[in-house]
Amino acid sequence: MTKGILHQVVSFRGYRRVVLLALLMISASIFPSKAQVNTYTFSTATGTVLEDVSSFTGFLISSASDDVASSVTNIGFTFNYAGTSYTQFSVSSNGLMTLGSTAVVTTSINALTVAPALKIAPYWDDLTTGTTGNVLYKLSGTAPNRKLTVDWFLRVPKNNNQAANTHIQCWLEESTNIITFVYGAVATNNGQYSIGLTASLTDYISVVSSSNTSSTSVATNSNTSAITSGRSFKFTPPPPSCASALLPASGATSVVPNVTLSWSPGTSGGSPSSYDVYFGTTATPSLVSSSQTATAYTPTSTLSWNTVYYWQVVPKNGAGSATSCPVNSFTTASTLSYDVLRSSGVAFNSIAAIGNTIASWRNGSNTDDNLSNAVPIGFDFSYQGSNYSNVLVSTNGFLTLNTSTSSNGATSAGYAYQNTAFSAADASESVAVLAPFWDDLTCQGNNSQAAGLAASIRYLTSGVTPNRVFTIEWVAMEPPALQGADLNFQVKLYETSGVIEFHYGTMSGFFGNINPSTLPIYSYTLGINAWNVSNPLVSGEIITQQLNNSRSFSSTAKNDLATVPACNSLIQFTPGTYTAYSPVSAVPSNDNSSGALTVTVNASPCSNLCGSIYSTFSATNSGISASAGTADDDIWFKFIATSANTSIRAYGASNFDPVVEAFNATATTRIGNINATAQGFTETLNLTGLTIGSTYYVRVFHFGSSWGQSGDFALCVYET
Repeated sequence: MTKGILHQVVSFRGYRRVVLLALLMISASIFPSKAQVNTYTFSTATGTVLEDVSSFTGFLISSASDDVASSVTNIGFTFNYAGTSYTQFSVSSNGLMTLGSTAVVTTSINALTVAPALKIAPYWDDLTTGTTGNVLYKLSGTAPNRKLTVDWFLRVPKNNNQAANTHIQCWLEESTNIITFVYGAVATNNGQYSIGLTASLTDYISVVSSSNTSSTSVATNSNTSAITSGRSFKFTPPPPSCASALLPASGATSVVPNVTLSWSPGTSGGSPSSYDVYFGTTATPSLVSSSQTATAYTPTSTLSWNTVYYWQVVPKNGAGSATSCPVNSFTTASTLSYDVLRSSGVAFNSIAAIGNTIASWRNGSNTDDNLSNAVPIGFDFSYQGSNYSNVLVSTNGFLTLNTSTSSNGATSAGYAYQNTAFSAADASESVAVLAPFWDDLTCQGNNSQAAGLAASIRYLTSGVTPNRVFTIEWVAMEPPALQGADLNFQVKLYETSGVIEFHYGTMSGFFGNINPSTLPIYSYTLGINAWNVSNPLVSGEIITQQLNNSRSFSSTAKNDLATVPACNSLIQFTPGTYTAYSPVSAVPSNDNSSGALTVTVNASPCSNLCGSIYSTFSATNSGISASAGTADDDIWFKFIATSANTSIRAYGASNFDPVVEAFNATATTRIGNINATAQGFTETLNLTGLTIGSTYYVRVFHFGSSWGQSGDFALCVYET
């Protein structure tokens, strides 16, 4: 009778398993496999000793517990299982364990191919802790070799009113990610139990206790054999597969020399715990980083331009190293190579009235030191071998193709007002910059309002494919110390040809009405730089103007240009080889009266200084005594009188204190002179009694014995 009843119970339990299996297999697809535990290596051993439970301090489940799940508990380290990392676990009184932030399902139906998907089952059956049992855990060892041990002391077969009689442990090892089941005293059990691992309903390793073997194709859920004390089953993850998603991609070109190599773990095999990185200029690169945990590597020194580099990543874990990982290669970009043309008398076609306003800025509505968010070019623009579709625009007179920078345009270094960053070798400085006039500038009036930004910087894409043109225009910009200056300039980018142009319209840098300091107002940079700037500079990393208003460009740092670009001038950068600059005499052509420049007599005082800005830079003494100051830098002009009463006005730049003298038709007799103000201000010489139609000469020089960095002034002759 007892045996018959037992047979019916066993049959009923088997029936329940079959029914549940049939129902749940229908929905197996909701538990997609992330990796394969069926690739783990299975091994068994005897004589394995259980951890001493007297040292266990973690309590999970108490005695007299039937179908009870523990609370979710921290593992104590990161454990990778089937390609996924976990930091928490929970256990059941039924000899079952799971990983993750959700407590284990307490079902007593021990079918490995039935939900839940993730199961670690050292001895899964409908069990209880009995009157004396419990479930404990312990974390031992030190990083990176810690071990979590979970100990079940259970009643087999199930009877909650009898003492526990079975000891089972599960070990999880840090770094190696090995799982081991260890058995102490295990009572005879005819109730059918399961041993194994599952990652999904179709990805599992099932252990047959009668033969101490495993299967990944047949799930054994009806073990009844006794397990000998000291028996252990070990599950070792396979070595990792080779890394994936390597950047730069193999065969990549135009890679910037300050590149960081990056990758992702492989898509198969066991999860890597570290990586060996090989890198160099030969097809068999040298080991440069051993057992690093990061999935990125930055070369210890900046790479060379236009060079092929080779690299290999070999993932490792406790089971070994990945094999046959490919050696990838990439080629760094070539340095900048452009011919430069400068033209004057070029019409300036402003887009101030028709251009788009920039949608958003990184430094709020600040009209001084602000950098925009991405502005669409409207097409792919080629620069240094790569294509770019967006730019960032600075209120300080430049744009950058480096849209990944975190700068807001107001930091002390990089993409702010300090234009020395243009040629500085520092990751926090500024690269991929196109600078028509990089200086400390503000929007007109510096009102710190969105309307000020909108009015001062506009952009427009015009034309049709493949000949579109992208234009950025800075409208009426001014230095912070010189409100009222009127600087208008553009950057144009040309589709297909890759040409870059800097256009200058009205460039009124001063009005002879301010004396901010003894230093020049302007100390700007005009040029383009590469995606990497070395220390010392490598030829082709920067192309910058060396002499004001010339096509003298080189790779030598020059961040202190002082003379404002001439009105209606153009600087054009065309991909190709730079045509050597032929220096011209630094001495002005009107250094003496014999070379005096003819100026027009206006009907009224000048309202626009374009076309009337001159410099005494490099001028010499013409040998005529001075009415005031030192005439060691005088230059000459002449005009034909159209009125008996005529005024001559000189507008001094911030570093220039003009002395104005008028002479007769032979430039030998002084007929008037003035020096009533200081540097940075205006001098006006009023002449009377002139003979209409006669020629008169004008000499201008700086009052002091030098002319500063620019020696700039504007000259206007007009009828009084």
